[in-house]
Amino acid sequence: MCDDFAVEHGDPLLAVFVDEARTIGREGTRTPPEGGKVLAEFVERPEAPYHFTYGQFCSFSHRTLRSPPHDREFIVQAHVKMTARRSGAAALRLIAMSNTNGLDIAVIGATGAVGAVFLDVAAERDLPVGNLRLLATARSAGRELRYRDQTIAVRETTEEALDGADLVFCSATAAASRQWGPRIADAGGILIDDGSAFRMEPNVPLVVPEVNGEDVEWHEGIISIPNCTTTPLALVLHAMRTVAPLKRVTAATYQAVTGAGAAAAAELDAQLAAHGRGEDLPAPEQFPHQIALNVLPHVDAFEEDGYTREELKMRNETRKILHLADLPFSSTCARIPTMIGHAEAVHVEFSDQAPIGELRAALEAHEGIELMDDPAAAVYPTPLNTAGDDRTFVGRLRADPSVEHGAVFWCVTDNLRKGAATNAIQIAEELIRRGKL
Repeated sequence: MCDDFAVEHGDPLLAVFVDEARTIGREGTRTPPEGGKVLAEFVERPEAPYHFTYGQFCSFSHRTLRSPPHDREFIVQAHVKMTARRSGAAALRLIAMSNTNGLDIAVIGATGAVGAVFLDVAAERDLPVGNLRLLATARSAGRELRYRDQTIAVRETTEEALDGADLVFCSATAAASRQWGPRIADAGGILIDDGSAFRMEPNVPLVVPEVNGEDVEWHEGIISIPNCTTTPLALVLHAMRTVAPLKRVTAATYQAVTGAGAAAAAELDAQLAAHGRGEDLPAPEQFPHQIALNVLPHVDAFEEDGYTREELKMRNETRKILHLADLPFSSTCARIPTMIGHAEAVHVEFSDQAPIGELRAALEAHEGIELMDDPAAAVYPTPLNTAGDDRTFVGRLRADPSVEHGAVFWCVTDNLRKGAATNAIQIAEELIRRGKL
């Protein structure tokens, strides 16, 4: 991490930011980046200079660079001053980022179910995109996708297409991740990977920013996001363990078909349409059995011990994210005929007292969690009432009388957003905040 730097009152650089910092303070309707917060404070206390980390400065300057009529020259100069202390490819990328008005970002798997949501979330969260490359297989090359007010042609994923990218998001096959990940890292870029290829590698952080954002500090060019069932579970367990240590976890999942990709969603659509017309349903291709009007206790391949790979992912990834290598954990994962939203029924045993009131308060206070829990009024999360939201919703919170210290809860998360695209973008935001991009 590079040193901080001071901005004195009277420095021309300050004039670039003051109006925007004050606007953020007046509006109160959007969360300012960290740099905006400290600048707003700085404007109100003129007696002393303010020391900024590079991450704080970078976070605010990205917004300012996109807000005319601010003068970019001063911001570029400041980036150059800061990156002068850094060496090699990282410094070159940061200077290039200043001059191109944002990050050079590539998306592998842009035409898939997660890729489409990624573009929406990136625009919603104002990700500092300077140049955007949308990549996929040769079969999808030439398709056109929309990002903000741009129409961008999809290109085949090649070394040339990835050359010079600061940040690459990948939501494709594990083979694609393994093919391109090391090359991206060797070239000085950062891969944020939505697949399973690197999740359990000891030198690859597996990150849910609200839980273990600090783990991005030790990345070596590749960062993995968890499986879409692991992310919400780790988030809730992390909040609960502030009340009492975790002793044992068991879970059952009810997973939407989009977790298996766009083709799986199309298969459910076709089967439901045929059923509605009173016709024979198309034979299953994406699943081992008909998914419409059915439930399959089968997500991913079975291993010799009788567990599926999905169930083992949940166990191993939860342990890694929470830094609890020996946490007793078991799950059963099922595929259900819904489009979006993974639900989980979870039993947690604690090693000490964990009053439901305290667990409820911990959940309500935790970033990224929304308690939706009034069963008497039929208020609880479902895939339909949580779709399109980035939060993890928790309901049916109650004591588990089968153990001395236990709780049971139900949670639902949009698997394409927080389960995939949003978590990946939050990792990028974490990197920016910490000055790692």
